[in-house]
Amino acid sequence: ALAVLLYALGNVSQGMIAKLLGVSHVAVYKWVRAAGEEAPAPSATPSSGIVQIDEMWHFVNGKKQGLALAGL
Repeated sequence: ALAVLLYALGNVSQGMIAKLLGVSHVAVYKWVRAAGEEAPAPSATPSSGIVQIDEMWHFVNGKKQGLALAGL
C-alpha cells in the first residue's frame, strides 16, 4: 500500500520506491499494476456540472506575429 501511495500521490518513481523498500523495481511495478486493476472503473457520466477549463486559450491566443528569424 505504501508503494502505491508513493507512486500515485507522491510522484515517486518506481525505481526510487524499490530502493527505499529494498525490493526490485519489478515488484513495485506488479504492486502498482495490481492496485490499478483492483480499483473501480471511473464512471462515464460526470457526477456534477463542473467543467474544468485547461490552458488551451494560451495556444489559441498565442503569438500573433511570425518568427523573427524567418526573414533571415
